[in-house]
Amino acid sequence: MSVIRDKIIQIIRHNKILISNFSYLTVLQFVNIVAPLVTYPYLINLFGASVYGELIFAQSIVNYLLIIVTYGFDIIGAKYSSLYYKNKEKLEDLMMSIFVIKSSFYVVILLLLFLLYAFNIIDSDSFILITLTTWVLLYDILFPKWFFQGMEKMKVITYIGFVNKVVFVVAVFFVIQSAEDYLLVPVINLFSTIFIGLVSIYIIRNKFHIRFSLPSYLSLRFYIQDAWSIFFSNIAINLFKGSNSLLIGSFLGMKELAFYDLAEKIVSLAKTPLNILSQTVFPRISRERNKEFIKGLIKIFIPANIVLFLFLFIASPFLILALGGNEMLPSTVLLKILLVTIPILAVGNLIGIQFLVAFGYKNDFVKSISGGLVFYLCCILVLSQLDLFSSRALAISIVLTEIVTTIFLIHFARKRDFFIDK
Repeated sequence: MSVIRDKIIQIIRHNKILISNFSYLTVLQFVNIVAPLVTYPYLINLFGASVYGELIFAQSIVNYLLIIVTYGFDIIGAKYSSLYYKNKEKLEDLMMSIFVIKSSFYVVILLLLFLLYAFNIIDSDSFILITLTTWVLLYDILFPKWFFQGMEKMKVITYIGFVNKVVFVVAVFFVIQSAEDYLLVPVINLFSTIFIGLVSIYIIRNKFHIRFSLPSYLSLRFYIQDAWSIFFSNIAINLFKGSNSLLIGSFLGMKELAFYDLAEKIVSLAKTPLNILSQTVFPRISRERNKEFIKGLIKIFIPANIVLFLFLFIASPFLILALGGNEMLPSTVLLKILLVTIPILAVGNLIGIQFLVAFGYKNDFVKSISGGLVFYLCCILVLSQLDLFSSRALAISIVLTEIVTTIFLIHFARKRDFFIDK
């Protein structure tokens, strides 16, 4: 017994920073996902499913635009900041290069939205709602989470994120009083984004002593080229993960979209531990490239995610009833279907991100995601041709796509000798 205890203590001491960062990220991710769930019953009752669906539809559009602004820097940025953590000059160049590239993309997107409005392609209400919802893009620019992740300083962003979400929740209950106030939801997020951005810039400048100066053209070109494969993968991933919301909102109605969104939110919350793990260990794996460490994580997290799936599957009706009431009970079936992706994604993340991407096999990762995208598009084509278009069918297509993508990832990992013991 004492031998086991000593071994546990040794493991904790050896991974003290990882455990600390995992704990802080757990708090941050929990707050990020729970905050919308806390306000959900209030907003859905105040706005109704249709108006709330309009907000979700705008977010779905902006999430596509977020792919452009992020451009793969969430992964590439974390990787290089972990490699450059002792080189201040390279860190400064990395920070400013990514900031300039993302800001440029954001300006172009705003100009395109204005042109769409000017040429009457979108109406004034949609223009205002989508433009305000671009706070999501501004948040990604002003709050470089990837930098703190690569530096393994999760404590800082946890404090900032916690305060930000508490302010958001309080503001929702005190400011939004009727269905006509629906535009205030993105407005509140916009102001909180500006606040959190200013705080994070202050911390980066004063705590990490990063100077803000224009990067060279060569630096901009290098990071754009290096992040290209991840950018392409993000496009493919979001096409088959985000398209369901757009398809449901466009062809099945906003009420149906509200049902699907609630199920998706719960599944996102369930995936939080895996997302936290991924963000915590990725910088270290990028530096050390230890296959045995990844295999150890697989032995722990795959069974844990299977147990989580079974528990949530049984509890699905109670969760839907507690969060949305009787009106949202149609979400139950959708939730049960989407929950299947939890253990599948665990395998895909640990093999795809932690091995293929961290070890430099980005092209293999891109090929896997591309294969999944092609399969998803085939599913949509079949559903439309056979007149089987429904929320349930689209949810099933996502599950099947995740399975196909994971099979591709395992195939390429096998080719790279991941499963061969030392």
